[in-house]
Amino acid sequence: MALTHIDGLLLDMDGVLGESWRPLPGAAAAVAKLREAGLSLRVITSTTAKSRGDIGSGLREHGFDFADEDLLTASILATAHLRAQHPDARGTPDHVIDSIVDLPALLGF
Repeated sequence: MALTHIDGLLLDMDGVLGESWRPLPGAAAAVAKLREAGLSLRVITSTTAKSRGDIGSGLREHGFDFADEDLLTASILATAHLRAQHPDARGTPDHVIDSIVDLPALLGF
């Protein structure tokens, strides 16, 4: 596989690796081939239904070689953006933000 001009790939969780939290056939093998080619891989997802740790555990259970740190969730990216834009602001640690999976229920909506 000649991917010398590509350093890495962002892989969307739903529709690329899996569908409705079930892995797509051949997706784990494809990820392994991309890693063998020397590519840096990250998984992106807009879900707020599961924490990064839960998503990582589920991926690993299905044969995907991703560390939790390889997963870029909406809450983690939003927190990183806010910290970059407002470095002096006080805020909630990433692990707390990432563990809030049902904010409307938490707020009583």
